Amino acid sequence: MPNSGVSASIMTISAPAFHAIVWPMLTRLMSVMAEPDVINGAKEPRRLPPPVALRMAVLYRQVEDTVRLKGEKVALLQARKHAAWYVRGIRGASDFRREAGTLRTLSDLEAFCARVVAASEAAGDSPAADWIPPEI
Repeated sequence: MPNSGVSASIMTISAPAFHAIVWPMLTRLMSVMAEPDVINGAKEPRRLPPPVALRMAVLYRQVEDTVRLKGEKVALLQARKHAAWYVRGIRGASDFRREAGTLRTLSDLEAFCARVVAASEAAGDSPAADWIPPEI
């Protein structure tokens, strides 16, 4: 995946390692403890989302796997919804969600991921250095 802006180290993980290591982290809210918020009188930890570059790398990998299973047309139709979820909380998310609704090919998705990462870095949001994966 040349010049996509998506982390190359995530993209080169083998499928078994990805499903054994990265995917469980994502499904376990991929967050670290931050300042507590008060919810219903109890102090609950506030969760920090993972870096945008990681989210986009995982999205791309997820869609790649789906393309192998279901074909590009079906995979990209499903990717439209997933991409909208992955950009939640990012500045300009409404524009990205609108753009996600037009994805037709894997190259469109790659360019979309690169634009989201570039926009996030330009805004100074979610630097990867501040994020620590949760313990599994």
